[in-house]
Amino acid sequence: MKCPKCGQEYEGSACPNCEPGPEIIVNNADYLRRKEAYEKKQAEKESASSHTDKPQKESEEENADDRRAVKKKPQEQPEYEEIDYLGMMKKVYDTGKEAAGSAAEELKKRKGFFSRYRKRIIAAVLVVCVLAGGGFGIYKLASRKNYVLYMSSGAKIYNVAGLENNYVCENKQAVFAVDNRTFYTPQFPQQIDADAVTNTLASDNGEYFAATVYDEGSAQYALYTWKDGQDAVQVSKNAYDKDIGYITNKGKVIYSDVEVVNEEGGLGAMQLYVYDASGKLTLIEGQLKEYFVYAAEEKIACYNKNNVLYLYDYDENKKENELSDSVRSVYAESAKADNFFTAKADTVNTSKNAHALIFSDDGEWYYYNISEQKTKYMMQELSSSVEIIYEEKAGYLYLLAPNKITYAELSQDGIKERVQVDTLLQADYEYLPADNILVYINADGTLCYSEKGKKSGITSGVTAGTLSSVDNTQNGITYIKDGVQYYCASVKGSPVKMCEQTEQTDTAYTLLYKNRLYFYDADGQLYSCAKKGNGLEKVGDVSRFWLGTKYQ
Repeated sequence: MKCPKCGQEYEGSACPNCEPGPEIIVNNADYLRRKEAYEKKQAEKESASSHTDKPQKESEEENADDRRAVKKKPQEQPEYEEIDYLGMMKKVYDTGKEAAGSAAEELKKRKGFFSRYRKRIIAAVLVVCVLAGGGFGIYKLASRKNYVLYMSSGAKIYNVAGLENNYVCENKQAVFAVDNRTFYTPQFPQQIDADAVTNTLASDNGEYFAATVYDEGSAQYALYTWKDGQDAVQVSKNAYDKDIGYITNKGKVIYSDVEVVNEEGGLGAMQLYVYDASGKLTLIEGQLKEYFVYAAEEKIACYNKNNVLYLYDYDENKKENELSDSVRSVYAESAKADNFFTAKADTVNTSKNAHALIFSDDGEWYYYNISEQKTKYMMQELSSSVEIIYEEKAGYLYLLAPNKITYAELSQDGIKERVQVDTLLQADYEYLPADNILVYINADGTLCYSEKGKKSGITSGVTAGTLSSVDNTQNGITYIKDGVQYYCASVKGSPVKMCEQTEQTDTAYTLLYKNRLYFYDADGQLYSCAKKGNGLEKVGDVSRFWLGTKYQ
């Protein structure tokens, strides 16, 4: 008969692999009850197995959530000839994939050996194949991020990925990377007074850090940077606040000196700098208006108070193309959605697809491809308050004004024809780049979507200002209708009722994690429900929640 636990065929009243029974190691106190029930059931099964050839099957439903590690009693193993399988693995490294296959086949021929050491051998083959493939493969494996759910409550950060909330660190101990999700908990060097730190930033790989420290005695701000585990270097100290924009994985720090002109936080002059890990400090722009970092291109789009727009290569530390000296506005590519251009874009875009910007020059709109260093005329500027979706490969764009949506196709000669898609009461729209779909609430309160300028309705009676995309999904959206918040996995999916809400509820922070939706209620408390809408639970008073990764 076949053992219901390990699958081993055997004769007699009990499986020799599982006799005298497993030692159960419980990993969580919540499972003590199920442990006791499991052991009782096992005893009943072992008793029954001596009277029947058909062992009872363990209930899948009762044990579906059991989380336990099982230790089997070591069995006596037959002797095998000594085999240098590590040597075989070295052969794989030297000769590549072909040798990997032959080495595995050779191991299989050794009767019993492969079965006994199967997991160890497979792991070794995989590791050596990665090594044989070069550093790129190693980096891809090492840099994979397994996001979990974190929450900030009071001055503390908690990991809530498991059944219980686990304390991680104090808020002031966490140093975030530019994505504001990944964070590290480094030791601050002795040169830095941790209690006087006003802002911090980490490089994406967590090797480099920077911190701004305010000295009350001198009323000055100091910028420090350091490599993990080493002493800090003071980059600059003066009366200007230091706004840290970006740190590269090579330790270059891009920051701005910002003049604070009054107690209300009014800003005056700004200068942009780059500091090299070798100790070189370079002034990029002395009359800065705004700047945008394109990390994949290693370029900064600098826009100064003389209305000059130019590109700066921060890897080579040199000024590049000057695009215009009469710029009225700059629309950088948003970090939230590829091909979405807005004057309100984040300062840093780390997307590998971010490669362009749009600017207005003397009343005309131009599109500049940073990768190709090419400028394309678009059309006459309509308004400085629009946002633009431009799908360059498909050759069309949307102009999103506060009161209407316009669609147009774009050729080498510019816009062919503009067509009004719909009217808006306010800027109620979300762009879903995975499917090139624009979702919006029109002036009539109807939730709609548009594909290449073609409008389709979803549902009516939607509350203005409540449409949001759902974090950790490609096309998920949420909105409020008739006092109820809904979730849709896509614009064509069926709506799922989350909970009752009010018009004042902010839906912008809704996210999906492990088949549960997390969102704020009208009272500002955090709630969650199942993806299908049932199982509403109150989490509590949480100031922020996010999917991220924490490293030591």
